[in-house]
Amino acid sequence: MVYCATFKDITPQMAGEIGVKALNIAELFTQRYPVPKGFVIKSRALSDFLLKNKFVESINTILENVDINNHTSLTDASRKITDMILAGSIPDSLANEISATYKNFSVSDDMKGLNDTAKSMINAGRGDPYVAVRSSAIIDKTNACASGLHATILNTVGTPALMNSILKCFASFYSAPAIYYYKKNNIRSPELAIIVQEMITSEKSGVLFTANPLTNNLSEFIIEGSFGLGECIATGEVAPDRYVLNLRESAITEAKVNRKASTIIIDQLNGGTKKERVATAQSGASTLSTGEIKVLAEIADKIQAHFNHPQDIEWAISKQRVYILQSVPITTLSTNQDTPQTPQQCENAICTGTGANTGTAEGEIRIINSPFEASTINQGSILVAPSASLDLLPALNHANGIITNNGGMLCNLAKISREMNIPMIVGTNDATTKLTNGTNVTMDCASANICIKNNTPTESIEEEKDIPVTESDSDEEPIIATKIKLNITGESDYENIKDTTDGIGCMSLDAKPIYDTQAQQDMASSAPNLSGNFALKTIDAFYPKSVWIKTKDLHDPDFKNQLTELKLVIDKGYNNLGIMFPAIHHQAYISKIKKISEEIGLNLSSIEFGISIDTPAACILCEDFSGTGIKFISIDYEKLIRNTLGLNPDTRITNHDMHPAVLKIIENCIRNYHKRKIHTSIHGKAITNQHFVEKMIQFHIDSISVNKEEFRMLKYVAARTEKKMLLDIMIQRRHNTDNY
Repeated sequence: MVYCATFKDITPQMAGEIGVKALNIAELFTQRYPVPKGFVIKSRALSDFLLKNKFVESINTILENVDINNHTSLTDASRKITDMILAGSIPDSLANEISATYKNFSVSDDMKGLNDTAKSMINAGRGDPYVAVRSSAIIDKTNACASGLHATILNTVGTPALMNSILKCFASFYSAPAIYYYKKNNIRSPELAIIVQEMITSEKSGVLFTANPLTNNLSEFIIEGSFGLGECIATGEVAPDRYVLNLRESAITEAKVNRKASTIIIDQLNGGTKKERVATAQSGASTLSTGEIKVLAEIADKIQAHFNHPQDIEWAISKQRVYILQSVPITTLSTNQDTPQTPQQCENAICTGTGANTGTAEGEIRIINSPFEASTINQGSILVAPSASLDLLPALNHANGIITNNGGMLCNLAKISREMNIPMIVGTNDATTKLTNGTNVTMDCASANICIKNNTPTESIEEEKDIPVTESDSDEEPIIATKIKLNITGESDYENIKDTTDGIGCMSLDAKPIYDTQAQQDMASSAPNLSGNFALKTIDAFYPKSVWIKTKDLHDPDFKNQLTELKLVIDKGYNNLGIMFPAIHHQAYISKIKKISEEIGLNLSSIEFGISIDTPAACILCEDFSGTGIKFISIDYEKLIRNTLGLNPDTRITNHDMHPAVLKIIENCIRNYHKRKIHTSIHGKAITNQHFVEKMIQFHIDSISVNKEEFRMLKYVAARTEKKMLLDIMIQRRHNTDNY
């Protein structure tokens, strides 16, 4: 085959066209290690794709003119190239070969001699396999790891989805971190191959180093693990459990179990993956048992011996079986073996975490809530961020050190920090809340402490110590002005917390009727347990607190029926029901809704109704909409961000909610609707970023609607933010009085 090679057909001579990552995993497969089967798309695939689409000259021009030290220049260059690639067409010869190789996934090796008709019959009976699509960089530099620079697309099924995933891998070759990394390290002519591998739906996963990258101890294995897929560990979104195994003593010498609040799992409904909260009871449990640690260590020791070099191994456990997904050389080990670190003494540590590199650093704190704030980093700053995302990589050019709430010492950014020799501390859990911008600190990787320098005032840090930041810090409910509401789709979404909420900010109903005959017979305003369906029970359960129901689109065939069902509820006396209309881009849409309402006898002016802000148009036309009688607007967090930035459907929103354009349009939206005395709100299942919530409160939003899992934590964030705003006002007034 020209473009593809199955694992069993790969030879060492192919290293130059598939990369070390692909070569090693194929070799382990042929040596019968527990490696999922797969095939590799060679680097010529990307080269031919660029040539056939005539992209080469344009890309070269963009790369020649990019300034990697200018964040705007870097991100603009990346966006132009990735948009170009995603709009390109995969040549027929390449697409046909990939499709044929993918289809043969369902055929076992002992059947490969069958003719095409027999293979087609087998494939038809088994369906398309689920695969993981991973990038494999080809670099002529032995100590360059390029870890995580390029895309990994999990849980892909079907030929069209596979082709789309391949395009995303092609595009990721020109991501902002990749462009920065290759130019910064003067790596010329890198190439990219792609690994297509059987998807492993893991219950737990992680990374294993067969040497300690901090001390260079070859007798210590470091294992990091968490629940679900390994994506959250590699990308630094969780503080994983860490286990240290000493081979000489055959003993586990360290086991640090962290609270793993979230995980990445497969999305069975939509394909791909999704982020999910981990149940409180499970989040603090150890990922691995002693037996699993020893099994992983035994396999890793054999792999290390096979390659005769310490290895960086990605692993997964599914249905009590261990799988190896990657094994590449550790690139940052020193020739000085077993070099111990000497912790510095610190009496005023603000917070602590896990050292991900060696050394110390000093500088002013600069908290970065989004990669888009990277341009605000001053030279010599200590960069502080919620997660150890590789999107922060371009900002490291100005930073003396890195501190993150989440992430482990084996995440991708930690690996590159060791390569770039930048001190890094991960897994602090609360650095972004305990540290403040402008504070001078010393960070010591050996002790993993962050300490205030002696000449730094501490008042700004001390004043917030009594403010709870998580539910566990205080049993008392904070008193706040901002209303914190719930998003719900099922009864379990409000169990045990109904009485502490300010109502329902978004109830989406897609399939079931709101009001049925049985409910009509049984409903009474005081009934605690109605036998009608979920929506009606919820409206009753929350009475008299408001419940906003988001209807279907005006143009949906069932829109009128749903509005009729809502009228029945209102007619029964439930004046706590509010109706939210989505996809409203023009004043004429509300006129049509009013006409339909009149036809069914529903008087909108007598109830609380509003619109969902899901496009910039609804923000810009606030003057038009305010004259239609709406009582509230609620910003659709996910849709407004996607539509403002033109993001793909599978792009993770939380990486973009602090984009300056997003914050600007939301701030203007809130301010302009406030001027017209219209209640402002925001709703979204992905609202998890504390700093985004802080911004909303600083913009004086009236209410925020979040999922049950985030409710208590964000309520305390709101309390802390409001208190700080009040303190700022008092300090400013005192300052004005003193100057009078």
